[in-house]
Order: sequence, then structure tokens, then C-alpha cells
Amino acid sequence: MCGIAGRFHPLTLPAAPGWSTRASALLAHRGPDGEGHWRDARCELVHRRLALIDLSPTGRQPMANEDGSVQVIFNGEIYNYPPPTPRYWSTCTRSAARSWCPGYAGFSPSRSTTGGPAGSCWRATGSA
Repeated sequence: MCGIAGRFHPLTLPAAPGWSTRASALLAHRGPDGEGHWRDARCELVHRRLALIDLSPTGRQPMANEDGSVQVIFNGEIYNYPPPTPRYWSTCTRSAARSWCPGYAGFSPSRSTTGGPAGSCWRATGSA
């Protein structure tokens, strides 16, 4: 299973030099296939990747939707992958994490997928 970590503040994320590096190092045993991080003024996300379905670089996380307004980190397995609503899936990746990236009107991972996923989505507008 992948490793995920994040931190959030409703106004401004406090300075924490080296936080993402330390978080990634602590999660390294969970994801030997890659690492990534993303940060804005109020949110920071870290991901260690264990690639099972999409082995290509397009499955890297944190992952953004097409316009970059949403960031997602994901860990878990979706048993009915791809879910029965393919119109919500981008053609740029086969990663199951894409189902957790809102921005596809009417899509709800909890109603459209089965499995044991965990993750976090961050919208640039500031709502989590």
C-alpha cells in the first residue's frame, strides 16, 4: 500500500522546514516506486508510491485534475476498477487515483466505487 501524509491550516500553513522530506522518509517503506509532494499556502501533501495498476509516470502523485485546481493523494485498492462511470476518467492515466480527483461533475467515489481506499483531495479554492 502507498504511503500518504498531509497537513492543513484554514488560514496559512505554518512554516515547518523539512516536514515533507521527513514525512516522505518515514513513509519510504510503504512506497518504493516513487515519491512526490505538493504545497500551497494552506495545504501540503506527500505521497510514496507503490505502483500496481498504472506503472507509468502518469500515475505519479500528488495528482492534479486537468486545470490544476484540484490535488489528490490516494492509497488503496478499488475493486471495481475502472468504476462503472468511465466518462469521469481522464485518458492521460490509468491510475485508480484519478477517481479521487473531483472536478468531474456528479462523480462521487464513495457511491461509484468499491474497495478500501483512503486519500485526500484539495481544491485550490481552499475547500478540502
